Amino acid sequence: MKKIIATILLGAMVFSAAGCASNTKKTEETSVATTTTAKAEQHKYATTVDALNAIWSSYDGGFPVYGGSIENPVDGAAGAIDVTDKDLLKNTLLIPDGMNVTEAATLIHMMNGNTFTAYMMKIEGMDNAEIGEALTKSFTSTQFMCGVPERINIGRFDGYIVVVYGAGELIDAFTWAALEVQMNNEFYANDSVTITDAYYPN
Repeated sequence: MKKIIATILLGAMVFSAAGCASNTKKTEETSVATTTTAKAEQHKYATTVDALNAIWSSYDGGFPVYGGSIENPVDGAAGAIDVTDKDLLKNTLLIPDGMNVTEAATLIHMMNGNTFTAYMMKIEGMDNAEIGEALTKSFTSTQFMCGVPERINIGRFDGYIVVVYGAGELIDAFTWAALEVQMNNEFYANDSVTITDAYYPN
């Protein structure tokens, strides 16, 4: 029953980040009330680390991961990163220049980040359409090494921006975990999970 409900909700909530550019006005009108800055005081999870760990704790599949950065790793859980480290933001997370990230946490596959990388961010000064367009452009213009991720999903979770990319089956499992956490915590009315297949490089 949960999966049926989740499927219906996912279908109702899905938006295409790649398509945001062509439908910017409509997206802006519907997303004004759900920008990160407008809802910063309403987070259920106090930090991006807490929010990402909430999803990971519901993830069904388990594989070796670390959080944070290579220099300051957290074993088996999400970890905060230094958002002033522009090299990390641009080269590991593919966050484009000009995106004002004020807080972020990562969860990365121990063997290969292109197999699974998830991160949660707080972004100021951009709406859903602008975030989706900027991230999609960044991913589609990147030449990946050590395996090309099958897709990237971009969405909102408890007022934060969540991005996950890598192997399709792992992304699907992460999506279901996010929906399960959302249902269990019943924060649809405040800020929905909106995770979308935004990019298919293959």
